[in-house]
Amino acid sequence: MKIVNCRKESYTKYIGRGSDFGNPFTELPLARTKALVQVADGEAVSCFERWAGGDKTWDGIIPPSRRTRLLAAIKSLKADDALGCFGCRTCHGEAVIRLWQTSTAER
Repeated sequence: MKIVNCRKESYTKYIGRGSDFGNPFTELPLARTKALVQVADGEAVSCFERWAGGDKTWDGIIPPSRRTRLLAAIKSLKADDALGCFGCRTCHGEAVIRLWQTSTAER
């Protein structure tokens, strides 16, 4: 599995905010993004991993059904998928891959 910039390379799964894989956390002002929660610099990916892992801190902001959709989407990934994103400064694609690896180890 690899992560590619979807503006420049072909991909099999889009993982941006408009997808079930999208990161609801951002370090940008909320008015500049479709994220639901603004966090401190350097925290968006770690918050994503904690949330995806079951941390309920943000359940009042992020619907729990969104986590359910994310985890189902992660289980549908295949080893040869190319994850397409926009190349954000802090890409959550590596976290998606780690979550996929964990889910496949549990099977």
